[in-house]
Amino acid sequence: MDIAREVAQMLRMMLPPQGDVLVLGLGNRRMTADALGDRVVSGILVTRHMQEERLRSVCAVAPGVLGITGVETAELALGLAERAVIVVDALAAMETAHIGTTIQLTDTGIRPGSGVGNHRKGITAETMHVPVIAVGIPLVVYASTIVRDALADMMQHESDDAQALAEQLTSGYPRDFVVTPRNIDELVAGLADLLALAINSALQTNLEMEELSHCLH
Repeated sequence: MDIAREVAQMLRMMLPPQGDVLVLGLGNRRMTADALGDRVVSGILVTRHMQEERLRSVCAVAPGVLGITGVETAELALGLAERAVIVVDALAAMETAHIGTTIQLTDTGIRPGSGVGNHRKGITAETMHVPVIAVGIPLVVYASTIVRDALADMMQHESDDAQALAEQLTSGYPRDFVVTPRNIDELVAGLADLLALAINSALQTNLEMEELSHCLH
C-alpha cells in the first residue's frame, strides 16, 4: 500500500481539486501485456450515478482498441470528458530494468499505441480541452533494447557504442519483435490492483485506503 499511497499523493497534486473525472483505460483486453488499462478500470470506484456528497463524481470506461471497435479512443473520450481525465496504459520500456518496476505519471497526455509504432490520435489537454493525466507502466520491451542493455552491461557502461552495436546485430531481423516477462499475467494483475487503489484514493479523499481496497474485487 505504500507505493499506492505515493502514487495517490502525486495524482492529487496533478488533479483539479473538484469536478467530474473520467478514468480511461487504454489497450486490448484480449492481450495480457496490453490489458493494464482495462484491468485498472474494473477496479475503479464509479460514483457519477450516485447522490453521495462525500464522494467525488467519477466515471470509467475501457473502450478497447481501434482495430476491434472502429472508434478512435480520443473521439470517445472527448464526448465523456468534463473536468479532468486520467488515462491508464501499458508502455514499452526504454530500458529492460524498467519492466514492471516503474510507474510513469505525466500531465502531457498520451498517444495510444506510440510505444509499439502504432500511432493514434493523442489524448492530451489540447485535444480533450481539460487536464489529462497519463499513468503508465512499462510491460513490454523491444528485443533490440534487450540486446542493447546486455551489451552495455558487458561493456560495463551505457554508451552510444552499445546502441550502435545492438542495431548492427539486429539489423537482419524484423524490427518489431516485442517481448514480455514470463510472469506477465501475475504482473498485470498485481499492478492493475495497485493503480486502481491509488487512483481511487486520489479521487475519493474522504475514504480511507483500507476502505477503498474492498472496491477492487
